[in-house]
Amino acid sequence: VFGLPLVFAGLALVHGLVALRGMSKAWLVGLYVALVLLGPTLLFLLVFMAILDSWLDIRKRITSA
Repeated sequence: VFGLPLVFAGLALVHGLVALRGMSKAWLVGLYVALVLLGPTLLFLLVFMAILDSWLDIRKRITSA
């Protein structure tokens, strides 16, 4: 229950990166298909990415590059 906001933050990070880099929407479809197939493993990765984003501010670094 406590990790759910971090999962949403991880999903928002992925959506933001896809939009910033101008990538195809197929990447998001692939993410959600993998989310259904891999389940908790991918959820853990999304939580980890959200925590890293809070420390490293990944979206700001992508826009400045």
